[in-house]
Amino acid sequence: ALTFDDGPSVYTNQLLDILKENDAKATFFVLGKSAKVQKNTVLRTFHEGHQIGNHSWDHKDLKKLSKADIEQQINETNQTIKNITGKVPNVLRPPYGSYNNSVKEIAKMPIILWDLDPLDWKDRDAALVAQRMSEAKPNVIVLAHDIHKSTVEAMPKVISALKKKGYHLVTIDQLFAGKSLINGQIYNKRK
Repeated sequence: ALTFDDGPSVYTNQLLDILKENDAKATFFVLGKSAKVQKNTVLRTFHEGHQIGNHSWDHKDLKKLSKADIEQQINETNQTIKNITGKVPNVLRPPYGSYNNSVKEIAKMPIILWDLDPLDWKDRDAALVAQRMSEAKPNVIVLAHDIHKSTVEAMPKVISALKKKGYHLVTIDQLFAGKSLINGQIYNKRK
């Protein structure tokens, strides 16, 4: 499962074009504040069969917030996404992958982390990112960020390499099809 955090951004539509051309699906963990100003991009993402997940309102470390602030970060983002798509997200990825018992309890959603981090947030090199992402193993969740031009530029090579291995690129819901995800549980791949 390819996942993209921190968007939508100015590069998201280009990424959606690439995914569409390659018949690939992904999950977008969006920030509420970005979704609010890029409603058309969120709607396109949703209508093209990608999954929309919650990545908080404005990328604060949820573990360092009060329970009321954690609730606001999650609920305001859920409501914004519901207002745009008509559907409340069913998965949460906390910023930085940072969580504690309060986050797990307040989220009332499965928490989706990752098994492969290509460090695209640190190394803005499309070839390097493509190489790292192409090393994905079966049933893993790959972290990426659609706010980086270099990541989006890497995607045609990544998709091609993974399809050559026989992989299907799917959403989180598709990856875990037939398995019930439990609210507050942490998932980084399908076991």
